[in-house]
Amino acid sequence: MTCSRCLLTLASFGAALATATATVSLAPLFTTNMVLQRGKPVPVSGTAAASKTITVAFNSQSKSTTADASGNWQVMLDAMTTNASGGNLTATEAGANTVTLTNVVVGDVWICSGQSNMAMGLGSCNRQTEDVSTANYPLMRAFTAPLANLGEPTKAITGNWTICSPSTAANFSAVAFYFGRKICQDQSSTIPIGLFVTSVGGTCIDPWLAPEGCTDIPVIAPLYSQSILPWGPFSLFNGMVYPYAPLPAKGAIWYQGENRETTSQSTDSYYLKEKALQQGWQRLLGLDDFPLYVVQIANWLDITTSVIPDTGNSWADTRIQQTNVLGLPHAGVAVTIDVGEAADIHPKNKLDVGERLALWALKNDYGRTSVVPSGPILRDVTASGNKITCSFNYTGSGLMCGLKNGYAATQNLSGGTLQRFSIAGADGVWYSGTAVINGNTVEVTSPSVATPKKVAYACWTNPAVAVATPQTQGMLYNIEGLPASPFYVDDVTAKYNVTATAGSNGSVGPADAT
Repeated sequence: MTCSRCLLTLASFGAALATATATVSLAPLFTTNMVLQRGKPVPVSGTAAASKTITVAFNSQSKSTTADASGNWQVMLDAMTTNASGGNLTATEAGANTVTLTNVVVGDVWICSGQSNMAMGLGSCNRQTEDVSTANYPLMRAFTAPLANLGEPTKAITGNWTICSPSTAANFSAVAFYFGRKICQDQSSTIPIGLFVTSVGGTCIDPWLAPEGCTDIPVIAPLYSQSILPWGPFSLFNGMVYPYAPLPAKGAIWYQGENRETTSQSTDSYYLKEKALQQGWQRLLGLDDFPLYVVQIANWLDITTSVIPDTGNSWADTRIQQTNVLGLPHAGVAVTIDVGEAADIHPKNKLDVGERLALWALKNDYGRTSVVPSGPILRDVTASGNKITCSFNYTGSGLMCGLKNGYAATQNLSGGTLQRFSIAGADGVWYSGTAVINGNTVEVTSPSVATPKKVAYACWTNPAVAVATPQTQGMLYNIEGLPASPFYVDDVTAKYNVTATAGSNGSVGPADAT
């Protein structure tokens, strides 16, 4: 699958560069220490004098082509297996110069994107002794895209692939570092890991979307106008994601982008934007499959004392939207409601964030089928008498009442009391729920609710439990120490059976509003 926009923009960029140099050069993303994606054909492109023969050699392959009238050229290297030894990649113009890149490896490249919590550097996490000084991972390399918000897509980008070492790690995105490190450690540093970091603080998800991802999601189409987005539609995608194309990637990790979700756009707008993000980037790169692992925003501000769940346009609602990414193919969500900071929207604990993202990749993409990638995610609720029973996916080795304190492992509060469950009857009056673990379910009751209809868990901007001594109150975890995701069920008695059928031209029914 070829993106016509890639070819058009490459042509315009290359024409100007070729005129200026008239000697062979590689596209800006190709630098020494680069990581190329394994298992997929790899396009290598650049510019040269018009009509000249260009030969690219790498990893026992040699491919030749002829530069077009504007000096643009591209060859396609055959799909390669993992190569961690590092080699030279050369591009030679017949009768002219040769460009040589050294220490190029073949492994997996992950696009790491979002806003300030993705951009936050490892050096800002106060982990110099524990993590920065020990960051000797020569097969993990990062390319950080500079800020570029543009009205049109471009192939121009400046930067270099940087090897992870104690002298460079502080400048790595902390989330990307911990994500990549977890995979390197699990795979015994046998697979090169590339981190293409493209993030800007204070941005929403909208300008990161690709037009190719929005064409079949009509409800979000009206959002993309200059008057709504100050930088223009697709502006960050144009300047900071598009330059990576058409190189293949393993997948993407995404953190934040929820800035505009406090205004009503649609009942599921953020989820639909996550869908547009995944399928747009996948289509841009010409891939049949594209993993997307997102971070659910962390707890923030003062710990709540209310029993009434936040609904509507709130961080609690956005977390539920972020969890809905699990409805997309090859997707996952890292729950982080236990590692935030009340006074800082940029919590320093990025270790748990990155490693929880990596659990999804290890299970889905690196063959670790026994890995439990998530804490409990609500699967179903049933009501019987005065009791609501909640069942979950990702229960792992079982459920527990737990407490997470900083970087320490989650504490199992055996005999502790689960907090942050709320329950209501048909009158809509909420009460604190008494929640008891029974096997892999949680049973919720209240003496004030004879016939329950509604149930919620952790639906506040900061639903955390305060750390105290002795600690007897905790939140829901699995025994692997991963927190349950917040949920809200408006009517536990409502049950639906949906039967989908395939129609003509790829349509799926039923398609009506009901």
